[in-house]
Amino acid sequence: SDLRLADQHSALARASEACLAGTEVKARTNGPEVRQLIDCLGRLVHLLQTKNVFDALRHAERGIFEVRFRGSSRPGSEEERLNRRLAKVIAMAIEMGALRAIGDDTGLRNIERSDKGIVTFRLHRRLSVHFRFSYRGPYGVVKLDSCDFHEIFRQPELLEPTTWAIMIYDRLRTGDDTQQILPFENDDFADTETGENEP
Repeated sequence: SDLRLADQHSALARASEACLAGTEVKARTNGPEVRQLIDCLGRLVHLLQTKNVFDALRHAERGIFEVRFRGSSRPGSEEERLNRRLAKVIAMAIEMGALRAIGDDTGLRNIERSDKGIVTFRLHRRLSVHFRFSYRGPYGVVKLDSCDFHEIFRQPELLEPTTWAIMIYDRLRTGDDTQQILPFENDDFADTETGENEP
């Protein structure tokens, strides 16, 4: 019935809000930064899945992030500092359950050692109600560089997550053509990350 559907949606909404609020409360350190990262990613996934029906980026299953850390050319530079900060916050968000890692932790361990590596993750499906993205996916990959996230950590109190999401979305939409091609038979992650038993 409609009432039962409404009750179900209300329960999902409460779980989504609790998951989001819990990331900042449970984090031992970097709580506000974890929350800011999740807010930014959530708004980006929403744009990727819903903005402009004629846009090549729009795809119901898009939302797996593959982040490449290319390493800093100068040890001790701001770039290296921000990369390590980002890696720490991603690791914390995964530990808190707001992000779900794809594959093992090799990428994060490489970044800790050499500031170079690739880490792949997605938002927890429980956050789909809050950010209004598809609960059933994602399977489509979004490739980003670690420098795309640096602005989040430079002045987090001044950065509006929606502004960051729009900036990244627009760059993806007008940039690399390979980001705009999403084959329907992309099953690379479907076998290992179905999410059927996700808590």
